[in-house]
Amino acid sequence: MAGTAVMKVRSCLLVACLAIVPLVAMFSHKVPREWRLALQRTAGGGASAAQPLTAPEPQTQAQAQAQRELQPQPPAVIPLEVDVPPTASPLPEPAARPATLVPVTPVAATRVAIEDQLRALGAVAIECVPMMQGASYRCSCRVPADPSGQLQRVFQSSNPDPVVALKNLHGQVQFWKHRLATSPDVGNPLRTSGDGGGPALR
Repeated sequence: MAGTAVMKVRSCLLVACLAIVPLVAMFSHKVPREWRLALQRTAGGGASAAQPLTAPEPQTQAQAQAQRELQPQPPAVIPLEVDVPPTASPLPEPAARPATLVPVTPVAATRVAIEDQLRALGAVAIECVPMMQGASYRCSCRVPADPSGQLQRVFQSSNPDPVVALKNLHGQVQFWKHRLATSPDVGNPLRTSGDGGGPALR
């Protein structure tokens, strides 16, 4: 019996809540303000919901300075002084030496002139060197004996004076060239030299 009565009471309260809450919501604007406040206090959340949100007060300059002082400061960086050795001044470049001019002696100039004349006559392999005894100079050259240049005539001359030896060599070549011009048979490879005997061609 007691359990049944409790169930009936609960059912009645549930039906009443289901009927009263929508009616209150629909007609809450007509309910007096005092009643609404009483209902909010009864529900327990009216006071906290009614409190407006307040903005935080701005910090004063003194508070900001104190807060910065409380923050950890980074360690101070101490610059290291390094002794840099003085830069050595570059050494001055040595002055360029003037080219040494080899003086041309009259003897050397004469020898060069005679060798040029021999080349003009077709002579090749011109040499003028001291002999082994050192008391005389031996000069020699080769002159082509045919147009192909395969056969060559050898001329030699010796004298204590290299200029005289070259002049004698030049005279031999010039004389042989003159004989070739006047007597073509002199240039025949099968003939021997007519100015001293012996083989004339090499």
